[in-house]
Amino acid sequence: MMEKNFLFNMTPVQTPDARQQLGIALEKLTEICSRTQYPRLWKLTDKLNSLPKLPSEKLRFRQIYRSALGVIDWILGVLLLMTGLMEPEMVILLVAGAAGYGTGTAILWRRLHKTGGILNLLLGLLLCFGALGNPAELGRMLYLGIPALVLGIVSLIPWKRKKKNPYDQAAGTLLSQRQQTAVTHLLFFRKRC
Repeated sequence: MMEKNFLFNMTPVQTPDARQQLGIALEKLTEICSRTQYPRLWKLTDKLNSLPKLPSEKLRFRQIYRSALGVIDWILGVLLLMTGLMEPEMVILLVAGAAGYGTGTAILWRRLHKTGGILNLLLGLLLCFGALGNPAELGRMLYLGIPALVLGIVSLIPWKRKKKNPYDQAAGTLLSQRQQTAVTHLLFFRKRC
């Protein structure tokens, strides 16, 4: 009888598709285990997720409406702050202006990031150059101009916001452990004819 040897070399499994698929499978497995452990919580979650959603036109109107209110709030806050910083100082105007400016900036940061950055940058430049040109009358405007300038610069820097999925990280760990144990060895099978 003749003896034949077969040599199989395992290919590495470290592909982005395998990692993504294993991450999805881990997420589903975690959900299944969680559903068996906490059935009442998942019943409530499913009930809340089944509620009807608003139509897209209504959601779009709300986004535009809230963005417009953010711009109006920002403008009124700036005007009140500038008025409160003039002689004689009025604390109520400063507090109301700071609240309006802060709220408007927060809304613009969330909804119209670039627009808020440009507005703050322009305001900061205008107030800083005005204060430097006439420090006797407009010197106090630096208290508003410098923070606005910093906010404008920071909001215009392109930040990479990539959310890390813990299931993808766990999948990468599992695949690398599997590859270390299985791929380094060659498998031999003998078949007799």
